[in-house]
Amino acid sequence: MGILLSKGAGLRRAGQRVAAGAALAVLAVAAAAGPSHAAVHGAAAKTDSTNSVATKVNVVTAPAVASAVTTPVTTNYPWNGLTYNNGGDQWGMAYGQCVSYAAWMIYQNFGGNQHPPTIPDAGWFPSDGLSKGPVRYSWGNAGDWNVSAANAGFAVNGTPHVGAIAQWVTGSDSGQFTVGHVAYVTAVYSDGSIDLAQFNLREDSKFSTLHMGHGGATDTSNGHGPFFVPWPDHFLHIGDGGIGSSGKPYQVTGADSQGLAIQSQPHVNHVVGWASDGTTLYVVCQTKYGDQVDGRTQYGRPFTTWDKLDDGTWVYDWYMNTPTVATNGYSPGISPCSGG
Repeated sequence: MGILLSKGAGLRRAGQRVAAGAALAVLAVAAAAGPSHAAVHGAAAKTDSTNSVATKVNVVTAPAVASAVTTPVTTNYPWNGLTYNNGGDQWGMAYGQCVSYAAWMIYQNFGGNQHPPTIPDAGWFPSDGLSKGPVRYSWGNAGDWNVSAANAGFAVNGTPHVGAIAQWVTGSDSGQFTVGHVAYVTAVYSDGSIDLAQFNLREDSKFSTLHMGHGGATDTSNGHGPFFVPWPDHFLHIGDGGIGSSGKPYQVTGADSQGLAIQSQPHVNHVVGWASDGTTLYVVCQTKYGDQVDGRTQYGRPFTTWDKLDDGTWVYDWYMNTPTVATNGYSPGISPCSGG
């Protein structure tokens, strides 16, 4: 649950053909089907310098390895043990609610590191909480956060990322999430499954974690009976890209409905996930020694530049809005990776 304080309570799909029976880690939104909880745009694809022919490749699934990105501490919520009866934080969220916990984790995403001397501390609030925490009372209940985050300029899509906010809209799970729910993504695996950290999933103002695949998961946290939680309706990218990384933000652009393939190496046939068009990815360096994809060429030679992301995975640079690659094979402002 999550209520407001005042309520008191790689590759684009066109360039690939999937081998029959292959199990892909497709990072997309599944059909929504828990309890109630309150309160991007990509540029045009790089222009090809010559005519090209799509390259057909088979796709295989990489081993299920968790993202290497390190999240902030998830168990240091300053108001653990308090409930809406004790008031709420200065972001306008009631203590012990999913929205208050998510707002706290977002504050840490943006580098906030202040903590009270003891936990819980009713009335304490970080002095930089409003400057480093963009969430406000006006964002509404958890089920409204997808619209509020988008209106605030943050990316909202179906692609999970470590440090992102998983969100269920009002009425999810056959209406049991009466005001929606939000949780914090702590890991993303190559099979598409995710780990979540959250408060008040079971309307008990308590912390819990959950591992979830695209088909959803059953929660039995804190002594509660089984409760089915569906795959999130959205993922809200609010400061998540910079976690444990010095990568620069760029957007996927020119990808089709399948999205851009995320690979474990700068080569095809190593797909670990997909990023939809408009998704912000964080690039740490480039190599010019990757595979050519979709027959792309530049300066009369095969285009083989790939971007290494903050979690150690790779994407084909052609479908990113990074600066146009120069004749040396690298985008201005982006360093070559070790070994080129």
